[in-house]
Amino acid sequence: MQGNIVSKNFALRLGFAESDFKQLRPRKRNGGTTATGDILTVEGALNLSWYHGSSSRIFRDMRFLVSSAKDFDMIIGARSITKHNLISPPNLGIVKRASLSDPEDAKLRGEVSKLESSIENLEEVMEEKAKSGKDLKKLEMKSEKQRLELEIMKLRVDKHKAEMKKETAEAKRLQKDIEDLETKQKKSDKKKTKENSDGKKTSAKPNGPDIKVMQPNGKTRTATGDSQRHPKL
Repeated sequence: MQGNIVSKNFALRLGFAESDFKQLRPRKRNGGTTATGDILTVEGALNLSWYHGSSSRIFRDMRFLVSSAKDFDMIIGARSITKHNLISPPNLGIVKRASLSDPEDAKLRGEVSKLESSIENLEEVMEEKAKSGKDLKKLEMKSEKQRLELEIMKLRVDKHKAEMKKETAEAKRLQKDIEDLETKQKKSDKKKTKENSDGKKTSAKPNGPDIKVMQPNGKTRTATGDSQRHPKL
């Protein structure tokens, strides 16, 4: 298995209840095989935030599968190790060592990880709702927005990296890409706001006949509450 694993006992010790475990897709419920050939069964999923004692990087809302195995607390999977560059390759040359502490990089990468986990969770919700024939329009809009936010955040990571390397031209190019996507995002948000507003106006329009009720004083009361003097016959 290449995913992240947390033991059920450890999750319970952290204060989670079994009711907090998120249901898995059918293909993930069977668990998987470890590198040693052992079968690892899973009961659900949790989003955990964690950090390593020797690093300033914080990983927020990272997805973990919950296992009933008792011979470990947490396992960071190969996919996360590669994706977040958790283990640096050996440096066999003589180079100037860069600072290991970069709070801004840690912050940006944490936001990327959070968005990726959110999108993955949203996809699972959409998959379940699709099976029951429910309308996915709102969820699809949310997914589209989060994917755009993720793209912007990844560009911010690359821009910060370029700035740290004094690659001014590359940093400017990335900033232009960020601004273009932010403009696209604003236009999309504005369009959706207008569509929602138009929808509310349409739904607010009363249906049926224009009913008027006679009152003893000779006036009529309309459905909107306006009073009108009833003409004498």
